[in-house]
Amino acid sequence: MWEARSRWLLAASLSVSAFVAAQMAMFVLKVVFRIRLPFVLFDYCVAWFRYIGFPISLPLMSAVFVSTLAVCARQLVREAVFTRRFAGMLRRTADARLSRRYARRFGLDLRRLTIIRADAPVAMTVGFLRPRIVLSTGLLRMLEPAELAAVVAHERHHLRRRDPLALFALSLSRTALWYVPLLGWAEEKYKTAIEVLADRHAIASSNGGAKELGSALLKLLRQGGAAKVPAASASFADASVNVRIRLLLDPHYSPSWRPPVAATLLSFAVLVLLAALG
Repeated sequence: MWEARSRWLLAASLSVSAFVAAQMAMFVLKVVFRIRLPFVLFDYCVAWFRYIGFPISLPLMSAVFVSTLAVCARQLVREAVFTRRFAGMLRRTADARLSRRYARRFGLDLRRLTIIRADAPVAMTVGFLRPRIVLSTGLLRMLEPAELAAVVAHERHHLRRRDPLALFALSLSRTALWYVPLLGWAEEKYKTAIEVLADRHAIASSNGGAKELGSALLKLLRQGGAAKVPAASASFADASVNVRIRLLLDPHYSPSWRPPVAATLLSFAVLVLLAALG
């Protein structure tokens, strides 16, 4: 169930983003380059909007499209700068000896695991092109060996699925398409789904089962104050903690997947309007 829902949420969100991008391209072709496109349905949509008295303004739509490009570009630049700084921090604080030691212990390629010298407990998978697991010395001191094994198994699942890449794409879509609020709901639900899937993988991979994973999660939760990380990252205790703990206690628990009505209606109206003006 969780696997199917995660795939559906990702596919639906990226499809909406691709649709909006296609409409923007068609808008530019029609308005800027005066190229006639054989989409009669769009003309009917425009006629219907005018019939019901909805004000269709070319300058308004131009402003929406320009703002989309501007927000997208701003997000990409900010993320690139932050990712570069974060990578520099990893290089400065990496402990090569511990990285080799724990990579051997958990059967990971050295390029896929980095131990950093930091007092704060850190456990995440970061990077969309060459993802790696990042753990801190503070985390190693805080967790028991079985708890650490459960955390690494959790992060290994993110690593294999390349979840940071999907999270980055969803974050960019949600930020750039700010006028489609349902994307924000989809992003949050996707984060929940992939964290639950990683938890279940960790439970199946470790001898302690849910006990060790839950103990590690509670220890990190008590620390509070999650560090700022790149959008292309999946942090162990940074998403859907309440739902995950509830599922560890009651595996049959099923949280609500009903999208908010207002966000759904607004998003649908926006997409119809974009189709009409494409």
